[in-house]
This record gives sequence, C-alpha cells and structure tokens, in this order.
Amino acid sequence: MFPRIATTTTKKGKRYDYLKIVKSYRDKKGRSRQKVVANLGQVETLGNKLDSLVEKLRKYCKKNFFLPEEIKGEGTPIWGPILLARSLWDTIEMPKILSPLLKKHRVGFDLEERLFLLVANRLHDPKSEHGLARWLDKMYACYRERRVLPDWLPEEEITEEKRVKVAWGQLKEWYRAGDILLSHKEEIE
Repeated sequence: MFPRIATTTTKKGKRYDYLKIVKSYRDKKGRSRQKVVANLGQVETLGNKLDSLVEKLRKYCKKNFFLPEEIKGEGTPIWGPILLARSLWDTIEMPKILSPLLKKHRVGFDLEERLFLLVANRLHDPKSEHGLARWLDKMYACYRERRVLPDWLPEEEITEEKRVKVAWGQLKEWYRAGDILLSHKEEIE
C-alpha cells in the first residue's frame, strides 16, 4: 500500500488534490492493477488530522518510527575539542618536546597519552582527575586508534567511606602523569 494524490480540476479551473491509500495487486490474468483502499480527503483540509492519524498508526508498525523531536543525541560522544587539542599538541610539537624528558621515567603505561588527555581536558573543561573521567564519557578521545574511556567501579564497591567511582589504577596513572608533567614544567616552558 502507498499514498497517492489524485487531482481534479473544476470547469472554472480550480484544482483540488485528494489523498488516497492505494493497494497494488495482480488480476486473474496476471496484470498489475491498483485499488483505492481509503480516501483520506482533500489534502489542504487534512492538516493536523493526518498527523494524528499517522501518530495512531505508528504503534501497529513492525519498524520503529520516530518523530524528529523524539530523537535525542545524548549518548553521542563529542570529538571536536579533542581534534582541536590534538592539532595544538602536534603544532607546538609536544611529542618532540616531551620525548627526551619522559624517557627518564619508568612507568607501566603510555605516559604521553595520559599527559595529552590531562592537557586536553584542562583546555576544554578544566576539572579534577575525577572530573576527567566524567569528561571522557562525553568525549570521543582516541589514542592509537582506540577510544579512551574511564574505568568505572561497580556500584557495590562505592560506599560513603570510598566515594571515588573511578578505579584506583586509572586514577593513579593520571596523578602520576600530572606529577611528572609538573616536575618538568620549567624545561617544557
């Protein structure tokens, strides 16, 4: 079934458009035919009635149909600030500046990646390391072709005494990276 507009013109030249629901079928001889299933009325007078009808018919559809105002992009990560931060990072050649300084430090994680994330966060939405975790949830921060996400603790591990919601291992890396960056502040500047 599909909609079709049927147009009629009066003797005085006035034109009227009518909305119809049409069904295709084959007759006994195998020829394609069409049959009007419903006359919905004059297009100009339908207005909100048609919107109301479509709204009521949506619940019978096998596919989910959404109105534009029902679509929300709340779960869509933002990537613009990260791209800008990466461009600035590369333009001022931070990897080249940091490379000889970071070789001295033996850490079990990618120190440059952690430093980039800390700096990008401070440029876009300055927060603590705990705020960095919430920021990473909203951002599409990639490093070496993988998205960096916070390591949230399960809810049962969060108590009034232990209110930190980010895994200690990840927080420790961020704190350590910040301390190392601070120790080389004058050399970098």
